Amino acid sequence: MKYLIAAVFLFVLVLVFGVFTQPVSAHEDIIGSITSNTTWQTGKVYVVYGTVTVDSGVVLTIEPGAIVKFNSGASMAVFGSVIADGTSGSEIYLTSIRDDSIGGDTNGDGANTVPTIGDWAQIWVALGANVDMDYSVVRFGGVWPYYTAIYQTGGILSLTNSIIEANNTGLRIDSGSSTVEGNVFSGNSSGMEVTGLGSLTLNNNSFVNNLTNAVIVYFNDVRSFISLGNTASGNGRNGILVFGTVQTDQTWTDQMSYIISGSGLTVSTGSTLTLNAGTKVKFDGISSQMIVLGNLSANGTLANQVYLTSAEDDSVGGDTNGDGASNGFGADWGQIIITSGASVDLSHSVVRFGGGSWPHYSNIALSGGNLSVSNSTISFSASSGLRIYDGSAAILNSSISNNVYGIMKEGGSLTVSNSAIYGNSEYGIYNGTFSEINAEDNWWGDATGPYNFWNNDDGGGDKVSTFIDFDPWLTSPPVFNNLPVLTKEPVIIVPGILGSRLNRVSDGEEVWPKQQDLLTSLSDDFLDDLILSDSGEEFSGYELNTSEIVEEAWPFTVYGNLVNTFRNKGYEDGENLFTVAYDWRFSVQDSAELGE
Repeated sequence: MKYLIAAVFLFVLVLVFGVFTQPVSAHEDIIGSITSNTTWQTGKVYVVYGTVTVDSGVVLTIEPGAIVKFNSGASMAVFGSVIADGTSGSEIYLTSIRDDSIGGDTNGDGANTVPTIGDWAQIWVALGANVDMDYSVVRFGGVWPYYTAIYQTGGILSLTNSIIEANNTGLRIDSGSSTVEGNVFSGNSSGMEVTGLGSLTLNNNSFVNNLTNAVIVYFNDVRSFISLGNTASGNGRNGILVFGTVQTDQTWTDQMSYIISGSGLTVSTGSTLTLNAGTKVKFDGISSQMIVLGNLSANGTLANQVYLTSAEDDSVGGDTNGDGASNGFGADWGQIIITSGASVDLSHSVVRFGGGSWPHYSNIALSGGNLSVSNSTISFSASSGLRIYDGSAAILNSSISNNVYGIMKEGGSLTVSNSAIYGNSEYGIYNGTFSEINAEDNWWGDATGPYNFWNNDDGGGDKVSTFIDFDPWLTSPPVFNNLPVLTKEPVIIVPGILGSRLNRVSDGEEVWPKQQDLLTSLSDDFLDDLILSDSGEEFSGYELNTSEIVEEAWPFTVYGNLVNTFRNKGYEDGENLFTVAYDWRFSVQDSAELGE
């Protein structure tokens, strides 16, 4: 009998384990240090526990199709070499032990756990290391202490044709020599962050749907930076966020935008920042600015200009700050400050929407050095397009337009010729010194020339102050290679409920708003004309139509301030500023159909 009981117990035990345990995929556990040359083979699964170290002088080769899974919090510290060269269709995976989508259920928990950002720590490329990763997939990494899946503090890193996805930061470089080419950074908290000494080649990568930034580069040390052909979409910021001090010669190119952070960017003495044709530099916020102590050279072309503009300006480079459709406005960012001894050359370039911060409130502030502007546009500043305190400025074949002050001179020297100075609301040029400005042969927005009380009080163009030699002037806009025709994006203002005037069709009398009745009437009988039938239709003889939006209804300013803000910035009714009045008693759908 006891044998029968034992047999039944054993059967039940086997049945329980059969039901409640899951098959564990075959794998090899990796613990401790790798002290001799080692190869991880195609098709096999390797599980890293704790911190696995590749010792100095040792080569770890990971074959195509090998799968490396990291236990919770695990990492790899590389002091020697790692060669992880997969192939297209036989990639190498470096992922979480919870990732059952590749290599099976390695931890044997079935579907009880799923992989997530920060499941494991990082691959650390240390001083003296050499890491080559090609056609590799790195995902679910980036936990304490560095919060990045790949962390380089020295040595040499080559990362090519790989997918870096679903990590905290995908790649963080603090020092070393790095080549990052042809990769996809997707779904990370941050795509890539770079700081410290070293060199970086960043070419032809795609940054997609990273939560905060596509790329951050902090120029706080001497770093060589080459970057071509990178793209960004769906990120918190779609571009390369840059700040700090450029201490070596740099060339920026026509690719995703360069975004200057609120901390600003400085070009140091002796260094040159070159902006190639098509480069887009966007300033993010009113404290964002560029200080030039060395040299800035913006070399656009007739077909491919350089832009220095607002992060809100989606008309070039797309939606850089990830806020949806937006237009730039004056005061969106600070200024470009040119200091004593600096040199700035703007050719075929557009500088706009700046002037947002003290003390200059100007797109460009010249405090010394030399400024040369040709075939370029300086426009839409909150105050001055160009403000000169000291130094020398020469402007040729350019447009200074749609600022408050086109140019304000408080010192230094200035010459302007064959340029278009127009649409500036206060002065085209204001000279606050007794040193005369040579501003002959320019177009001032009108054939009669600029307005000057003393010398041309019939002028219909922009106003100019005294001590400006503006005669002769051009009687028509100058013809040069590429006067950029900057059109304002159309603005449509649709008021809210009660925001449109309604008039009786029969006699034209205004029914809404009746300011006097609203303020003094003790009853609401005067609103009877607004009543609709139970079916939502107008009563016969009480039909109303709309005339305009309510800009003012004494004693209140309703939409007037908003509309006038655009008008003061040069928007014109019916051309690029439209107000839409509608009968707000009806549904949105009905109003839209009536509007058609």
